[in-house]
Amino acid sequence: MTTATELTELARRLHSLTATFERRRDSRCVFTEAYALMTEKLRDELGRSSTIADADWVTALAEAFAGEYFLAVDGYDHGRTIPAAWQAVFDGICHSRTSVLEDLILPMTAHIVHDLPRALISVGLDDADGRSHISDFHAVNDILGDAVAPIRHTIERRYSPRLRLLDRFWNRYDEIATNFGLRESRGLAWYNAVRLLDPAARADAERSIEEAPKFVVDHVLGRHLDPGELAFRALRSMIGGVRSWPEAGRQSGDAATETSDDHGHTA
Repeated sequence: MTTATELTELARRLHSLTATFERRRDSRCVFTEAYALMTEKLRDELGRSSTIADADWVTALAEAFAGEYFLAVDGYDHGRTIPAAWQAVFDGICHSRTSVLEDLILPMTAHIVHDLPRALISVGLDDADGRSHISDFHAVNDILGDAVAPIRHTIERRYSPRLRLLDRFWNRYDEIATNFGLRESRGLAWYNAVRLLDPAARADAERSIEEAPKFVVDHVLGRHLDPGELAFRALRSMIGGVRSWPEAGRQSGDAATETSDDHGHTA
């Protein structure tokens, strides 16, 4: 099986999960659809890249990385114990009134901060000859960083035209969904993978990758509001109450009919 075929199948699984979430009116569809689009972008650019030396390693990392997300989703839906970082994120977006932007950035934070270091360790930071894969990892960061803005726009059009209005008031926690923020967070994930491999640093690294997403959830969802954030919290709640749910079978590039509902959060 070629790397393109493997990434196509991975994207298909993510699109299928998106469709399941949309039928259930489950807000996890937002990040899942963005993830599917990212995977397709990686597949397309990997086939054209002249800078990636080991496409098989890049593909193996993509599969291991996505596997962490699939495990978290399946565990949450079946009431099993999952990593604390994912528990906090899923509880937040499945049981709170959240905006589309929040439904995008909270899972993205948990996935990169918590899952990527673990996926890196599972596929190895070096090749069989001891050469580091850091160059290929950086090349992937370039591909995904350049893809963030157009994919974010596609998600906005699919789920909420009001996301653009919300962006005007957002000033900190959406950085991970920008070109610079994605590259920076993925670079930190490599650093944390190195820490996890160091017996002396492992405990601190494990604590960091669990606690950082929970911190972001608490602050994004207003659990530690200062007075200056109260107006933004009210605006976000208003915008979060209206969600576009694409019709069954509609592709990500198509426009959706906007409907007002109770935000459809499910566990």
